[in-house]
Amino acid sequence: MTTQTNHAGTLNDADELSRPNPDLLAAIAEHRAASAEHIAYVVPMSELWEDVADSNEKCIVIPLPGISAGEIDYNDERLYAEVRYCPDGTALECIMIARERIALSGVAVHLTAAEHHGRLYVLWDFDDMWAFSEYRFNGELAEDMWVASRVAESHSTPGTPHLQLADSRRVIDISEHVVVGIPATC
Repeated sequence: MTTQTNHAGTLNDADELSRPNPDLLAAIAEHRAASAEHIAYVVPMSELWEDVADSNEKCIVIPLPGISAGEIDYNDERLYAEVRYCPDGTALECIMIARERIALSGVAVHLTAAEHHGRLYVLWDFDDMWAFSEYRFNGELAEDMWVASRVAESHSTPGTPHLQLADSRRVIDISEHVVVGIPATC
């Protein structure tokens, strides 16, 4: 796994090329502030960094307002599939990351084509800093995601409240996602 971090206010000229697009991050923060839920943003890599070659790879931006980087172990390399339940009874396949603190929507992960590229990019946007992580995404994990999606589909009972067992992990469920589309230029 590769992780690059920058603390707010400590960038120097050499780091400037690796800084994510501040206008895009500001727009994401503004959109996120209007929601009560945690949201993942699926963004083309070429829109996050100017120095990235034009490719079809995407990154998931996870804004975590009110949370500092020290509260989430984003350096943990372990990813695994899990079925999680929304309060309304809807079952969702998720990827568990950051030492099981973040349950990320499987749909958002699929939209990045991580199974095709063999990696999942995540840009963590904490209160005190941002961090960019690259996680390995192998065929076994892709298969586990497929199984979790089948289980979620067969166990989902929307409209029927689901009693969630107590979870001592203090998981942050990120079941909503927004695909950031960049309009084509003529």
